[in-house]
Amino acid sequence: FYDEVMHVPLLVVPPASSGLAVGRRVDAMTRMVDVAPTVLELARLPAFPDAAGVSLAPALRDRERPAWRDLLFE
Repeated sequence: FYDEVMHVPLLVVPPASSGLAVGRRVDAMTRMVDVAPTVLELARLPAFPDAAGVSLAPALRDRERPAWRDLLFE
């Protein structure tokens, strides 16, 4: 696998009132399935009941690092 394909940045620009750390960088590997739960939590909307992903909002709030999960690359 090429690094350019495996390490794709995701930029989140939150509103100033969100309380998120500005310029926070999370180096942990994440999954695309985690994007929807993260966006929903940041927008203060209910999560999908059967979502396979987990919200990364706590990591964006500088509280914790995302737990390691199995990742699949194709």
